[in-house]
Amino acid sequence: MASLLEQLPYQALVLLGSALVTVFKSIAFVQEGQRGVKLRFGKAVRYRTGKNAGQPKIVDPGFVFMIPFIDKLQRRHVRQETIRLDYQKIMFKDGMIFQVSAMLLFTVTDVFKAMFEIDDLNDAVETFGLAILREELSSRNHKDLADHEKIGKALLDRISQKGEEWGVKFHAFKLTDCSPTVETEQLVLMETGVPLKTQALQGAANELGCKILQLNSQLGAVLLGFPLVGAVGTEKPAKVGASRDEKDDGSD
Repeated sequence: MASLLEQLPYQALVLLGSALVTVFKSIAFVQEGQRGVKLRFGKAVRYRTGKNAGQPKIVDPGFVFMIPFIDKLQRRHVRQETIRLDYQKIMFKDGMIFQVSAMLLFTVTDVFKAMFEIDDLNDAVETFGLAILREELSSRNHKDLADHEKIGKALLDRISQKGEEWGVKFHAFKLTDCSPTVETEQLVLMETGVPLKTQALQGAANELGCKILQLNSQLGAVLLGFPLVGAVGTEKPAKVGASRDEKDDGSD
């Protein structure tokens, strides 16, 4: 073979090489799980007749014949994708601050829109998802986190409005973690722990025969070892038995 090539004139070798390149350039391949759009002179090839007239031709998996140096094939996978939204500090409507992470599941349904109607689909989904997550949670109280399913549905409804425009279908928008910051954690513990421990303190006082007329959250927090600055309440000071003034008034 080598000797045969040596015997061929230079022009013939050039023509043979050009023919091989032309054949190679005339065939492209779309893999399973992908769809493609053929571009001719930079424009999408479209249907000329029929019910899809004017619509871009979507190339299914398999071999595709191309016009060398004129056609170009753009591919995009259409399998289900997951976008993970990293931890974000979000302040809820009640002032509590949490570190929140989430995940988005979606599938490309319109390859042409996904590739040409928006620049970098995945980056756009992540950016828009973070914005919606922040807006939705900042309008709620932190106690709403008890119902992750309800919040996830609200988030999914909001981001799905972009689905048709971007050529995607969103399947889920789920919160994966919601952790209070160090400062918020103390407030959450007080919010749940103080009422329970206050009830226990009142029960113990009743068993001992001590008379507690009123025990508010501030006094309860102090008695139970929580800092006073963290005990938010508007109740009047507690009355334990009779006050000194009341005793003095009675003696006069």
